[in-house]
Amino acid sequence: MTKEADEELNRLRQRAKLLNIPHAHLMSKSSLEEKINLALMDKAESELSKEEVKDSQREAWEDAMRLVRLRIANLNPDNREVPGEIITIYSQVTGRVSKFIPFDPAYSANGYHVPNIIYQFLKDKKFVSRTVRATNSNGREEVITREMNEYALEVLPPLTYDELKELAAKQHTAETVA
Repeated sequence: MTKEADEELNRLRQRAKLLNIPHAHLMSKSSLEEKINLALMDKAESELSKEEVKDSQREAWEDAMRLVRLRIANLNPDNREVPGEIITIYSQVTGRVSKFIPFDPAYSANGYHVPNIIYQFLKDKKFVSRTVRATNSNGREEVITREMNEYALEVLPPLTYDELKELAAKQHTAETVA
C-alpha cells in the first residue's frame, strides 16, 4: 500500500469515527467509503423527514389560527340574556386558544374575527331543545327533544384593504377619545 492510499484510509477512519460509524480496523477503503456514504444518506433523509414534519405542523398551526370573519347568533334560548362566552380550545398543534365570542348583534353586524379552530368548534356545537306539546288521544303532554345547532354562523368574506384602513382609523380615534 502506498503512502497516499494509507493516508486516505486513515482520513476515512477518522471521518467514520467522527460520524460514529462502527467499522473494523482492517476494513478496505472502498467498503469504508460505502459505509460512510450510506450513513450520510441516512442522516440526510432523516433531516429531510424532520423538516417535512415541521412544515406540516406549521401548516396545521397556520390553518388552525387563520382568522375567519363571522356573523354570530346564539340560538340557545337558555342563553338569551348572556352577553357572550369565552371559548377555549386545547390542541396539540396550537396549544390553548381562547376567544371571547359576543352574542350582541352590534358586535358581529360587520363580522367578528375568530380563529379557524374556534370556528370549527362553534360550527359543531349543539344543544338539546325541548318543547312540550299536548296530545289529543290521551291528554298527556308530550315532550319533544331534538338536538340543534347552538350558533347560527354566517361566514363573511375577508375584509378588503380599504375596509381594513377604515377599521384601523375608527379604532385609532376610539383609542384617542378613551
